[in-house]
Amino acid sequence: MATIHVRTNDADKNRAQEILANLGLDLSTVINMLIKQINYHEKIPFDIEIPKGTQENGKSSITELKNKFESDEFWMSPDFNAPLECMEDYM
Repeated sequence: MATIHVRTNDADKNRAQEILANLGLDLSTVINMLIKQINYHEKIPFDIEIPKGTQENGKSSITELKNKFESDEFWMSPDFNAPLECMEDYM
């Protein structure tokens, strides 16, 4: 079994833990579900988009994307909240 260490904002982690607890899940389970979905679909299982007006000449800088993600200006598709396929694989 592998161990993954992730750096994240304390407030974001705490909020995610609260939401997941209400769903009867924990971070470890959801991260494992995400990894399974990446492997199953061979891609990130949700859209990652940069808000309009932040792109230069149709391309965005990785640094700008990273800064927006860390500053809570990052937008994720509402599809991320859709039920995961093959849920029984994770139970």
